[in-house]
Amino acid sequence: LSWLLSWLRHRHETIVRARVWRPSAPGFQFPETAADLETSQYLLGKSDFGIAVAGGGMRGLGLAHGAVRALRDAGVLQQARYLSATSGSVWFGQVLYYQTQDSLDQLLGR
Repeated sequence: LSWLLSWLRHRHETIVRARVWRPSAPGFQFPETAADLETSQYLLGKSDFGIAVAGGGMRGLGLAHGAVRALRDAGVLQQARYLSATSGSVWFGQVLYYQTQDSLDQLLGR
């Protein structure tokens, strides 16, 4: 018990540092578009908006797949700088983010 109390006391005293970005500040630049990153030119060529998909369980996966497919067909997906997936849509997002075997068209289907 004394070990646990000592550990908790030490943990409580630990300094936590966080970086805060203020997009409303004059001259603000998003960190992922910094010139020293390989992706910066690609991202800077995209519009400054993102797409978010969410949903519960397997329905979220199906909904995200359908929504992203429709956005691709409408030409909106290609313009977005960001895509965020939460809840059940993560099942779709993970495959979209990390798969390297198929093209986007193969993954989404026609």
